Amino acid sequence: MADRQEIHDSLLKAVYESKEDLLKHINKKTADTQTSLTNITLSEQIQEVETCVGTDKDIYKYFSHVDKVEKQRALLKEKVDDLENHSTRSSVRFLNIL
Repeated sequence: MADRQEIHDSLLKAVYESKEDLLKHINKKTADTQTSLTNITLSEQIQEVETCVGTDKDIYKYFSHVDKVEKQRALLKEKVDDLENHSTRSSVRFLNIL
């Protein structure tokens, strides 16, 4: 009977040790997986931020271009007005003044 108890105790001890080893292994793998997921999420966020920064630079470039176009439009409008004024001044004729 004592041999049976010893065998039972040694089997029980082996099961508990195996259980502890498995739990350590599972916890390590879970931590590794969580770290990997965190790194993937951070990489995606960094990529998104870089994309937004690039977009902001593009927006600034377009605003700058729009400002230049508006200045050119204003200058051209002034030139057209000036040319219209000159053309009407040149075409004034006096007929039958006497």
